[in-house]
Amino acid sequence: MSDVRRPPSSHHEVVVEGGMLSGDQDDAPAPGVSARWETGRAARIGVFTCLAVITSACWVSIDHVFASTAPVLAVWLFLALLVTAQLVVSQFATPFTVDAATADELHKLRVVVLVPCYNEDPRLLEQGVRSMIAQTRPPDAISVIDDGSLIDYSAVRESLRRAAHDAQVELYWRRTRNHGKRYALVNAARQAADADIYVTVDSDSILDRSAIEEGLKPFADERVQSVAGFLLVLNYSDSWLSRLMELVIVSWGQFERSALSVAGSVLVNSGACAFYRAGLVREVSADFLSESIFGQPMSFSDDSLLTLFALERGRAVQQPTCFVFSAMPTTLRPHLVQQARWMRGAIVRAWWRFKYLPVTSVAYWALALKWLQFIVNTVLTLALVSAALQLSPSALAFIGTAWLGLQLAISSRYLALRRSDQTTAQRWGVYALVPLLVFWQAVVLHQLRLYAYATFGRMHWGSRSSQAAQPSRRRSPAPSET
Repeated sequence: MSDVRRPPSSHHEVVVEGGMLSGDQDDAPAPGVSARWETGRAARIGVFTCLAVITSACWVSIDHVFASTAPVLAVWLFLALLVTAQLVVSQFATPFTVDAATADELHKLRVVVLVPCYNEDPRLLEQGVRSMIAQTRPPDAISVIDDGSLIDYSAVRESLRRAAHDAQVELYWRRTRNHGKRYALVNAARQAADADIYVTVDSDSILDRSAIEEGLKPFADERVQSVAGFLLVLNYSDSWLSRLMELVIVSWGQFERSALSVAGSVLVNSGACAFYRAGLVREVSADFLSESIFGQPMSFSDDSLLTLFALERGRAVQQPTCFVFSAMPTTLRPHLVQQARWMRGAIVRAWWRFKYLPVTSVAYWALALKWLQFIVNTVLTLALVSAALQLSPSALAFIGTAWLGLQLAISSRYLALRRSDQTTAQRWGVYALVPLLVFWQAVVLHQLRLYAYATFGRMHWGSRSSQAAQPSRRRSPAPSET
C-alpha cells in the first residue's frame, strides 16, 4: 500500500478550565514493540498432536461415560467434541489480504481514531497516540476526548500536536465534563463527523506499526461492518498474572474468535482496538448512549454492544495481523475486579444477543454453546463436590486428561506468535502455564463468574474509582429499533 499523505488541516483544541492535578509530562516516543505470526510447520504439529491426545482421551472415556447413570457426563463429552470441532474450524481463519488496486481504494477512506481518556497515565497516553501517528498507513485524524480528568495533559497535548502536524495527521483534542467512556467515544466521533471508518482504542492502547493498514483490509468486503484487532499484553513479563492473561487472550483470539470470524460472526471486539464503518456508529449513537438495565445506565461493555450492532447489519470479523498492545493488571485484586466487570457485561450482552440475533445465525448458536458449556461444567462441579455424582478415579483421570489436552491444543497457537520483545524461552515459558490456566479457570474464574452473574446489576466501572460518570437516564431503545 502506498504511503500517501494528505495536506494538513487545522488542529482543533478546546480546553475547558477546571481544577486539575499536574502529571509527569516527559516526552515519550512511541515504543518499538511489534508482533507477527510464524505460520511454519511447528505450530501445526503442536495443534494436531494435542488433537490426537484429546480424541484418544475422549474415546477411551466413552465406556466410563455411558456406563455411568449421570447424563451430564454424556453431555460434557458431546460438548468437548463440539469444542474440538470449533478448534479445527479456527485453523481455517487466515489474515485478510488485498491486491494493490484494492489497497489503493482502501487508502482513500477517511480514517479517524477515537481516543477516550480519563485519568490515564500521561506517558502511556502519549506513547499510544504517537504509535497511531507513526503508522505505515497513518490515520487522517485522531480525536482525543479528555473526559474530565484530574491530570493536566497540556504538555502532552502540545507535544502530540507538533508530532501530528509533522506527520500531516489532524489532531482534535477536547476536554469535557466527566460523563463516562461511551459519551467520550460519541463526542470524539462528533469532532470528526466526516469519517468513513472509526477506529476505537483505549487510552493506553499502543498499536503495532501496521495495525491500521492491516485493520482496513477486511473492509474490501462491503458486507463487513466491524473488524476486531488482535490484543497482546504490553506488560506480559511483569508477573505470572500478566503472563497468564497473555496466554488467555491469545488463545481465545486464535480459537473462539478465529472460528467465528470464518463465519463473519465475531461476538465481541476488543476495546483496545476495533474498526467500524462510520455510518454504523452514527446510526446507533443514540441507542449506544442510552442503554440501561433495571433503570441504571450501562457504563461498560460498550465494545460488545457496538459489535452486536455490527452483527445486526452485516459481518463482524477479526484481522489477526492487526496487533494492539495494552497493559493488564499484575496483582490479584485488580485482576479479579477486571474479570468480574467483563463477566457482568457478558451476561447483560447475552440477553441482548439471544433476543435480537437471528436464531439461524452462527453467532446465536455459538453463544448457546458457550452457555451450555458453562451450565454443564457448573452442574458437574457441584455434583462432584457434593458427592452426588460418584466417578471412578480412572474416569476422573480421563476427563482431566481431555480437559488439559483441549486447552493445550487451544493454547498451542501461542507458539506461532513472534513478539519483538520476547525470546523463544520466554514464549515457551508462557505456554508452560497451560496447566495453571486450567486450574485458574476451574477453581477461581468459574466461581468468580457465578458471583459476577449474581451481582450483574452493579453497573460501576470498578477501576479508577474517582470516575463519577453521570450519563443520561433515558430509556434504552432495543437494538433492533435502530
